[in-house]
Amino acid sequence: NEKIEDVMNRYVVTLRPYASARQAAYKVLTSGLAALPVVARNGRLLGAVTVDDAIEVVSPGLGGEPTLRIFS
Repeated sequence: NEKIEDVMNRYVVTLRPYASARQAAYKVLTSGLAALPVVARNGRLLGAVTVDDAIEVVSPGLGGEPTLRIFS
């Protein structure tokens, strides 16, 4: 039985809450991940920006109907 610490990625791409929506969208879309965490300066998790959120920023209306939100 592997533990999460044995399989997790220690390099975490994060977003800051003061970043622009377009900057955050670009970072999410180029990360290859489903979502990126938004983290305060003190390291506290504030939320996440999903690929769906990013697509809505760069191409409003293309997201279609809202889907199940896994990360927020």
